[in-house]
Amino acid sequence: MRLRNVLEATRNANLKLNKEKCQLGVKELTFVGDILSSEGIRPDPRKVSAIENMPRPQCKKDVQRFNGMINYMGKFIPNLSEKMAPLRQLTEKKIEWEWNHEHEKSWCDLKKLLTEEPVLKFYDPVRPIKISSDASQSGLGAVLMQKYGDWQPVAYASRSMTDAETRYAQIEKELLSITYACERFHQFVSGQAISVETDHKPLIALFQKPLNDCPLRIQRMMIRLQRYTLNVMYIPDGWPNCKQDSLPVIQEYWNCRAELSVVEGI
Repeated sequence: MRLRNVLEATRNANLKLNKEKCQLGVKELTFVGDILSSEGIRPDPRKVSAIENMPRPQCKKDVQRFNGMINYMGKFIPNLSEKMAPLRQLTEKKIEWEWNHEHEKSWCDLKKLLTEEPVLKFYDPVRPIKISSDASQSGLGAVLMQKYGDWQPVAYASRSMTDAETRYAQIEKELLSITYACERFHQFVSGQAISVETDHKPLIALFQKPLNDCPLRIQRMMIRLQRYTLNVMYIPDGWPNCKQDSLPVIQEYWNCRAELSVVEGI
């Protein structure tokens, strides 16, 4: 049935398929660097092996090359921006080259995360969907999940903050993380009601205030969010409540968020 729907859609759009390049009735296939199967999406083992076997960086160009390969796999790694921070900072022009324990740990942890073969579920427009987002001192992180009995990840996203953003008030950082998550996952969340989880309680009251009562910076972010239908929910005590409703496949995400909450008082 799904194959018929795909073929009908291509016919209606006047698209032509190359018969020699079509793969039908297979259990899994490689597509744009990912392995697609009935279980979901996972990284191509050949690409993972290439990263795993990379020698320890000896200069900034080596680090930039490693960072580029990791960024390509970013959708499989929760809280990537925070984990990459030491390596990203090492590539800055004003920083002198010195490989230390912090860089070694970041390098090893990133390679380990990829070798654990994370699996992402395919997006299903019929299933319930929600976003969990958070902000640390220097980065934003989010996970898009859908209900497959339990909540399972469809995609991860993260980015570092700009120098100006690191000086935002915490409530502004948390709102920025929601704004980033919604815009990053726009193709999935646009046009439907979305639940958004946050561990920052003041955001709940903020979403209930008239727009003109908010500071200008918050107004600008709230205006960007007006095109989305959001139900923002407070998750008390950080992420533990989410952990109970999540499969082990995303346990690493909640673990890293809990660690940030303890260390940074989020």
